[in-house]
Amino acid sequence: MELRTKSKSCDFGDLVDSLIRDRIICGIPNNALRERLLREEDLTLSKAVQMCRAAETRSQVKELQSDDVVSVHAVHAAQQQKHGRTKQSKGQSEVTSQQQNKPKYNCGRCGRKHGARECPATGKKCAKCGKLGHFAKCCRTRNLPKKVDMVQETSHTLPTEEFFVDTITSKDVDSTWLLPLAVNGSIIPFKLDTGADMNLMPEKDYQTLRPKPQLHKVQATVKSYGGVKIPILGKSRATVSHKGSKYELAFMTVAEKDQPILGLQACEKLNLIQRVCAVETEEQLIDQTYAQLLNEYNDVFQGLGRLPGEHKLRWMQASKWSITEI
Repeated sequence: MELRTKSKSCDFGDLVDSLIRDRIICGIPNNALRERLLREEDLTLSKAVQMCRAAETRSQVKELQSDDVVSVHAVHAAQQQKHGRTKQSKGQSEVTSQQQNKPKYNCGRCGRKHGARECPATGKKCAKCGKLGHFAKCCRTRNLPKKVDMVQETSHTLPTEEFFVDTITSKDVDSTWLLPLAVNGSIIPFKLDTGADMNLMPEKDYQTLRPKPQLHKVQATVKSYGGVKIPILGKSRATVSHKGSKYELAFMTVAEKDQPILGLQACEKLNLIQRVCAVETEEQLIDQTYAQLLNEYNDVFQGLGRLPGEHKLRWMQASKWSITEI
């Protein structure tokens, strides 16, 4: 399995089977099978693979059965046509020979070669001059300015941006990282998501903004974890206040009632996160501190230490004494 091969390069530990199982469920195009897997209690990786293979086998059997039905119908149709073939063969051969003997000429109305009264342009309207009986490529009128009745924008010619929101919600562990921010005067709690390429704002929060920014239509696609598309209402720009500073940020307004999300670029712009290039463990820090102390107070750690002056020790007659090394 390709997923298991790729997982060997990751340090998933005991979670490797559950993560592969979740990735298989998210990538299944069959909605009915996906719902069955999600409803299954205590679903393991082997059980999920077994259910997927069973569904694939059923689909292949249905295709084979449908192919058999089509082939039988084709045999019946051929048998029904076979009875009348001998009766019509003689008449058809005569008609074919007559058509072949008809003279053909180059037509100036359609630009093709055909017999008399066989012009395909008969009764057809010319797209150039509007008259009947010829095609535009054979039209003899001079070039006329084209009349434009309507100009329609085609959205498929515009480039489409694609954003990814890599957010995972856990119901068992409180792993959310929320930060209330003032957006156009309204306090909105945002979830800081460094895996998101764009800032998302639900429609219910957009309606609370004062002043309300204008929504602009965009050619963009927003996908959540698992490749599920999120419907977009539009894109707007708003002023975000944080620790006395104001920032102009772009937001994608979505119809779903989810948590507002602040993406990676916005988190860096507001100095909410920092890039860490190196991580040192606590043991390394302790070793460095110990080495610095030895270098700075080297004379203290050499030879035997003696305290100045003398001190008399007294003890009781019945007491027990012992010497402990420090």
